Amino acid sequence: MVLNKGDSVRALPGVKDQDNDTDLGGWQGRIEDIDKDKETFVFIAWDSITLKHMPLEYIMSALNEDYEYCQMWLEDKEVEPAEPRDRPEDVDEAVSELFEKYESGPKREEEQLIKQILNCEDLSVTEETQNKFYKYLQEHIKYPCIVTGTEDFSWEEPYVLGVFDDKEYQQLKKTKPSYTDRYNLKGPVKNIDELYGIIFRTERISDNKLFKLPLWDLETADTQDSNTSLLKAYSFWMTNYR
Repeated sequence: MVLNKGDSVRALPGVKDQDNDTDLGGWQGRIEDIDKDKETFVFIAWDSITLKHMPLEYIMSALNEDYEYCQMWLEDKEVEPAEPRDRPEDVDEAVSELFEKYESGPKREEEQLIKQILNCEDLSVTEETQNKFYKYLQEHIKYPCIVTGTEDFSWEEPYVLGVFDDKEYQQLKKTKPSYTDRYNLKGPVKNIDELYGIIFRTERISDNKLFKLPLWDLETADTQDSNTSLLKAYSFWMTNYR
């Protein structure tokens, strides 16, 4: 297999990141450099689709450990040729969005709202502060509130990345919740999940099916919704202070 700069390639199933053991199977990007010193390695810039569906845990781990998450060296035997799925301009836009969201410093507006909700300077996510946020949500969230997913739900990732069959994905979406759906928030469940935080009962608008979804994974479908800042603040808090 001959690979050249500019070629689109896809990581083979089972390929993992050596820094944190993340499964890279199905991740796709373009070759920016090739090293043929002993073994052949290719330097890949992930495409915009991979970047937009990159697990949050992976991004945060990369930032915390100070290694790159938009690009990566892999052995040539760990990738296969692939058809391009976007344009280089789309990659630049996706990288800029990620930088703005995770690397440009704290969002002051959301931090101030969190401090107001918790009534303290220490914003760490703990059982006590989760209970404070839970109580605040009960008292201040306004209904009706229509939400959608911030990114693909955990079960959807291999389908969105093209690793699993799309027809199977479309069939599963009939019974499972998808980040592309819209839901009516129905209220929080009583118990707060240790990993995912506050869970909300939701009703899918398209078929009235009921699901329990982490608030962390949700955002208002309409940015003009009065609940937008509150849901953004919770997502920001869970992402940055756990």
